[in-house]
Amino acid sequence: MEEAERSVESDWLEVATRVQRGIARDSLPPGCDDAAVDARVGAMRAAALRHPEVAHWVRHNRARVGELRVGDAAPDVTLYRLDDGAATSLLADRSAARPLVVVAGSIS
Repeated sequence: MEEAERSVESDWLEVATRVQRGIARDSLPPGCDDAAVDARVGAMRAAALRHPEVAHWVRHNRARVGELRVGDAAPDVTLYRLDDGAATSLLADRSAARPLVVVAGSIS
């Protein structure tokens, strides 16, 4: 994001949108059209409104530098599926054959 802010070619919001679209596209079956990607991005952006039980953490987020570093084991946290709102966890559906990448940020 910092590199995007220094660039005259793009800004952090464009970078965030590209990242969100990439995550949405990767979470859909191959061959999905742009409308499906747009719908998934919209669902990601509206997740806090759809899940008020966790929205408190969004409204009162106090971002800080943590202890987690590249290569550390990911902590298991509760997540909510975009399609049906069912609770799951970060590690529940993880395949050991595929690396786990967590991209997080704020658009506030």
